[in-house]
Amino acid sequence: MQQNLKTQGQSQNQSEQTHASAYWHPCPPAEPHESTACIAPRSEWSFVPAAVCISLQERPDRMRAAAAQFRRVGLDGIVRFYRPVRDRTPRLARPATRGIWESHRAVAQWALQQGLPSVLVFEDDVVFAADLAVADVRRVAHCARSLPPRWSILFLGHMPLVSFVVHGVPHLRRTVSVCFHAYMMSRRMMHWLAAHPYDTTAWWMFQDVDLVAALRVPECYAVYPMICFQSGAATDNPKPWHLLLPCLLGKYVHRDAMRQRPAGAQQAAPEAARSREAILAIKVAAYRSLEWGALFTLPLLVAVAALVIGALVVAAASRSAGARRTPRALPAVVC
Repeated sequence: MQQNLKTQGQSQNQSEQTHASAYWHPCPPAEPHESTACIAPRSEWSFVPAAVCISLQERPDRMRAAAAQFRRVGLDGIVRFYRPVRDRTPRLARPATRGIWESHRAVAQWALQQGLPSVLVFEDDVVFAADLAVADVRRVAHCARSLPPRWSILFLGHMPLVSFVVHGVPHLRRTVSVCFHAYMMSRRMMHWLAAHPYDTTAWWMFQDVDLVAALRVPECYAVYPMICFQSGAATDNPKPWHLLLPCLLGKYVHRDAMRQRPAGAQQAAPEAARSREAILAIKVAAYRSLEWGALFTLPLLVAVAALVIGALVVAAASRSAGARRTPRALPAVVC
């Protein structure tokens, strides 16, 4: 017990040092070859008090890709980048999960210090829907203004596990979801994150901030249909189940695929770019399917449970009836 507490204390100190070296900066301007076309003017995002994108300092390529997405949808004048360094704590089984958790926690603490009622949070692998229009931004704004007083999270992009229709708001769903690449957090969620640092003693599955929040944080909602997805780029946070469905999830878990190319290296080959686009298309289709199918998750689980219970009851009744029908042995006849 004392060893666990000591390890957790050392990890917490390392985390504080890691995030002390982080810095903030505004969204960079467009590059010379980039289109300046914008889907929605900044005024359409007036319901967003502030927006933050989390991006590692050693991944300027992902920062530039996210910035291009924000400029395309009109968020470049609102979003700020939070740039931590990669967590390299020794003897930590999954340092990336601690880095992600503490980065989202740092954003929550910053929003509390600024007195913000809510904040829109992105990760640097966010990709907005290709067919996004001003009407979709207005739909998000309507959902944000229709949330109940004690809401915690509003997902703009997510992987839904269970969802329910919210009557009176056709494009809003109450949900239990994972993936934190695009969501708005309320002050309730800010306080929860600020009060819950990363726990190094937790079972490995419960060290992901999105999964723990899905299990412990109530009143989570999502925009339907979602407008944000995750890109087909290599992940910085490999997980065991990525080995099972690498194509569906678009995750390259090989170390060489996750290494950053050195400065001055040539751009990826056209084949690699087409591969990422194909993976993104697969992921968009998968997320859309989960978004629709999550409405039936709970009824399906209830139906399966009812079938299992019914089968057990029938089996027990059959055994009981069979025992009652068993004939008694006849007495032996002595000649």
